[in-house]
Amino acid sequence: MRDQAREAQARRRAKVKAALETPSRLMGKPTPTPTAPPVGVDATRNRGGDLGWVPISHYPPAFANAVLQLKVGEYTHQPVQTPYGWHVIRLLEIRTLDAPPLESVRARLIANIKVERYKKFLDDSVHRVAVRLPTS
Repeated sequence: MRDQAREAQARRRAKVKAALETPSRLMGKPTPTPTAPPVGVDATRNRGGDLGWVPISHYPPAFANAVLQLKVGEYTHQPVQTPYGWHVIRLLEIRTLDAPPLESVRARLIANIKVERYKKFLDDSVHRVAVRLPTS
């Protein structure tokens, strides 16, 4: 059992070491490859590390902040730590989304406004109510 624990710890150390060395390896190449280094262990490794199109707000804060500092084609020179592990991030492309036509979202917007107004009404009502407990 101890041998297995030592082996697992050695594998983790090797992965961390490789992740920390990845930015240096990328700096030595004129154009970093868009694929994940062989140290990747999650499902994105099979897609070359590509996360796909994801709104920046869906990333953990440390990851999002690192991405916002990059220009297209750049990568983080230091690994970025998130709750999901360590990452070397390369920004391949930026795209903007056009707002949908108002008519296609009007009903959803109206429903959201009604919910917000109802929540505000409830909050205001709770703050106006004075609760008195009977004294014995």
